[in-house]
Amino acid sequence: MLDVYVHEQLAGTLTREGREHVFTYHTDNPELFVSLTMPVRQKSYVYQSEQLHPVFNMFIPEGYLFDLFRTMLAKKMDAITELKLLTVLASGIRGRLTFRPRQRPDFDWLVPGSTESISLNDLLAAPDDIFGRLLELFLYRSAISGAQPKVLGSLRDKTALTLDDYIIKTYGPEYPNLTENEFFCLSAARAAGIAVPEFWLSDSKRLLIIKRFDTGRPAGEAMGFEEVCGLTGKSSQRKYDGSYEQIAGCLTSFVSPAHRSAALEQLYKTLVLSVLVRNGDAHLKNFGVLYSQGAADARLAPAYDLVTTSCYIRNDVPALQLSGRKDWWSRKKLFDFGQLHCQLSGSTARSLFELCVHAVDRTRQELRSYISENPGFALTGSSMLKTWDASLRASGCGGMHESA
Repeated sequence: MLDVYVHEQLAGTLTREGREHVFTYHTDNPELFVSLTMPVRQKSYVYQSEQLHPVFNMFIPEGYLFDLFRTMLAKKMDAITELKLLTVLASGIRGRLTFRPRQRPDFDWLVPGSTESISLNDLLAAPDDIFGRLLELFLYRSAISGAQPKVLGSLRDKTALTLDDYIIKTYGPEYPNLTENEFFCLSAARAAGIAVPEFWLSDSKRLLIIKRFDTGRPAGEAMGFEEVCGLTGKSSQRKYDGSYEQIAGCLTSFVSPAHRSAALEQLYKTLVLSVLVRNGDAHLKNFGVLYSQGAADARLAPAYDLVTTSCYIRNDVPALQLSGRKDWWSRKKLFDFGQLHCQLSGSTARSLFELCVHAVDRTRQELRSYISENPGFALTGSSMLKTWDASLRASGCGGMHESA
């Protein structure tokens, strides 16, 4: 049983009853809602699944981290349920939502994280094998989804003398140079005017460090963050079950009117960019909404997890459907999506598409120079260049003013 807090005020309790997970509010304060889809009410919210309610399921590690936790906990726990794993991680979770076990669990066998701290600058200059040390420091704070090896840690700012939260990613042999791949995809997105988090590539190229965008605000109060996957009522197992039209509809429903146009424009540009760089992992968990108050100021979160997946998965396809298909869609299909679902005029859809094309083209030149200076990236980088070249040709680069 876990007590759930909103800004350190008790909101309710999360329990498991048989195969169901139950969340019950213990407040009548409407500001202490745990999710935009779960307003404060007397009746409990029952989720009939082995997985937690989507807003809590967001904190469950996937892929590399989940396998690591499962191996470490298997000898200590009878069954590794999501609620048990969230209980293990509860003390290290920071943000708008926090969790505390109703009864003190017997976790004396846990290896506590070190109190040692590390600065962002020191991490950027760290040797290749630093990730093992980061696991020792931050493993039990890493309530973060995604299949890639990563941890969620607090790093010192030597100038401001503060601790901020960062997602620290690396890669394994199955996806070589993934950090550099994502670095250049994020760079292309930034060049296209898409909001992205602050990010850095370490000197060793083994780490991609991304500043967490829902904590560390000057006012000190964490923002709410919810993935589109959860806002559409789906758990992580269904993150590929949906469409980009569904994302547009979700943003139209949950983003405040003041931010809606900007959110839909960013969604359109992010989809265009994903098509151009052949990012086949733009699924429902890779879009999210940020808010301070709730629906009154909700906005689209910065774009994240942008990767040229075609480097690793031959003949990869998009994560979600558009117009009923998973395909690398034509300009015409993307223009139609922008106009029909993102409330863009025809001329705006075209100009934003062209902006993304030019951003990828400029970043392609940077990528080519980087490959010549970093031979260890040559294989992955050349594959990225080949992919980007082909997609730009298919998009009509050089003939942008032709009729779609």
